Amino acid sequence: GVKALEAKDLERAGELLRLVKGSHRGRALDRLGFARFEAAGSDPAQLAVARDLFTAIATIAGEELMPEALYLGAECCMRLSDHRGVGERLQRLLQDAPDHARADRARLLLGEAAVAMADGNVAVPVLEQFLRAPGRDRGDRARAHLMLGRARMLRGEHVEAEASLQRVTELSDGPLAAEAQFRIGETRQKRADLQGAADAFVKLPIL
Repeated sequence: GVKALEAKDLERAGELLRLVKGSHRGRALDRLGFARFEAAGSDPAQLAVARDLFTAIATIAGEELMPEALYLGAECCMRLSDHRGVGERLQRLLQDAPDHARADRARLLLGEAAVAMADGNVAVPVLEQFLRAPGRDRGDRARAHLMLGRARMLRGEHVEAEASLQRVTELSDGPLAAEAQFRIGETRQKRADLQGAADAFVKLPIL
């Protein structure tokens, strides 16, 4: 199976690696799933195959690759716009393996998926925890603050939302900043600050 993977013969590799049993089954499915994931790009059929392989790994009792499989399965779901699937996998990862190497990135992805499902109560705490860690690059911080601002808007916390959205405009001058500026206008509208909203919207063409 490994030789078939090295030869880029995914079909043959799949036939062989799916036959592996016992203590090596998780690793065999992981090798196959990762190869499928890398080759999938945006192909939904191939992403679904990779997702199902990672799901199979996560069901193996005591499998040490379970957290990695949950994370990669969530990545597949994110590319498939299956935000519920993302949430289910990453919440389990963070519950069962909160200190895993993938847990930190999982918090950002879970926050994004929760916002997409309009669940601010799930999104806010994981995004706040993500942002508390030192050493984040500007892009990740901007992305997380944008999601945190949107999550706080979902909870009706418009003053706190604007504070997070302002941070995005300080950290980024691209599409993230443009969206943040638009949502700043929205938060001010919600607070009946119509002049402030107009001022925010006027700045949009500048970004």
